[in-house]
Amino acid sequence: MKSKASLKFRILTALVLIVSVTSFLFAGGVLLIKSQLEARVFGDMVAEQLRVLTAQLDDGTYHENALLTGWEFLIGGKNTNIAPEFAELEPGSHHTVSMGGSVYQVEVGEWNGSPVYLTYDITEWEAQEHAVLRMLLYGLFLVLIVAIAMGLSATRAILAPVQNLSRRLTDIEPGQTGLRIADDYVGTEIGQIASSFDKYQERLEKFVERERSFTAAASHELRTPLTVMMGAWMYSRPILIARRRSERWNV
Repeated sequence: MKSKASLKFRILTALVLIVSVTSFLFAGGVLLIKSQLEARVFGDMVAEQLRVLTAQLDDGTYHENALLTGWEFLIGGKNTNIAPEFAELEPGSHHTVSMGGSVYQVEVGEWNGSPVYLTYDITEWEAQEHAVLRMLLYGLFLVLIVAIAMGLSATRAILAPVQNLSRRLTDIEPGQTGLRIADDYVGTEIGQIASSFDKYQERLEKFVERERSFTAAASHELRTPLTVMMGAWMYSRPILIARRRSERWNV
């Protein structure tokens, strides 16, 4: 089934879709890269810090107060108040573990047969990420509005030659012959339509000329027999009249 949508609507829809899809892909790519980069950076940082702390436990130089703000080191055998959100984690790095309204980067390891947990509070970072996400969403809506406005302006510019051609064709008088418009649109897509119109106009003019020639020839060919018939009738009419009068007198 052929679409009945106007060319203007198709162009506008295509432009808006292209801009919107490109913007969404770009925004999604930015968020994905940011999330992976954040997880990698925090994961490596917390994993390295856990190795340092377990080494300090081995040589007896560990001090609980040595950790900076936002860090917490938990040993499974000594700490019984480990949150279930942390206790259920498998060994390794875990990004964005939520607990009690805060978000943590958690590294789970082992020391002397007991699980150890090193957590780093990344709530502020996650809040910034959400703020960036909101800005991207606002930006996408703004881009969509701008795309619609630019699409409307672009459709007017794209359709201007088509509208100009339509006016040219509308202004052609029925009796106008020898008119060609393709030269005015050379090098453009509209030129192909104009060239096709010129070819159609040329074929139409040739057809009309052939019809006129045929009519003129037929009229000339029929004129001679008609003249002869009219002459014969005019010549024989007095004879017929006289013959009828004679027949009446004889009666």
